[in-house]
Amino acid sequence: MPGRSPVKPAAGRAVARAAILAAVLLLCWPGAASAGHQTQAAGDWTRWKYDAGNTGMNLGETRLGPGNVRGLRRSWFRSLCCGGGTPLVAGGVVYLGAEVDGPDGPGAVYAVDAATGQTRWMTLTGASEGPRGLAMADGRLFVLPVGGGEGSPMVALDAATGRRLWTAELTPGASTDFYGPPNVAGGVVYVTGGDAKMRALDAATGRLLWRGATRPRAPGSSRAADGPR
Repeated sequence: MPGRSPVKPAAGRAVARAAILAAVLLLCWPGAASAGHQTQAAGDWTRWKYDAGNTGMNLGETRLGPGNVRGLRRSWFRSLCCGGGTPLVAGGVVYLGAEVDGPDGPGAVYAVDAATGQTRWMTLTGASEGPRGLAMADGRLFVLPVGGGEGSPMVALDAATGRRLWTAELTPGASTDFYGPPNVAGGVVYVTGGDAKMRALDAATGRLLWRGATRPRAPGSSRAADGPR
């Protein structure tokens, strides 16, 4: 539902069961992680494998290398249960999926300050499980909830506030697993489901642009062109 407000996290909530490590390793000199506006800086990582082509490489990140990797230390630690996928980093904020009450859900997306580990916001996805991956572009966070029920709803959140911008049913009248993270390029979000179909949605509105069959393959993010084609 558009305009849905984010849920404020309870102070000191801890999960004692199997957890996902959400820790940031920082270089020992001051200023290694600095807060800032939502910009695409050299150290940002806004997709599962960095870019629309799933290269898995950030060639613009040159600060960390063989000569200083031994200087890394753990700056903070958060124990969040049962999410999945690669955490995203943008503008001094870490974004990741998890389950609020452990393995029993519900699913949520957290925005965590990269310098301190403190929660900036947390928004429930409406699904019973934590999302298995996220993607970000133009200040929007795209979430594929797992266990969302009939319609397999996908949601877009405001990356700065966690406010829900739109919800789109990917499989109206049915339910399909979407375990791979979304991808985004040229104002279009691409998702591939367990029904071996790829869907393209307008990133601003969630409107379905097209749907087509794909060859079955191992779970993973859809590859997308780096811009409209």
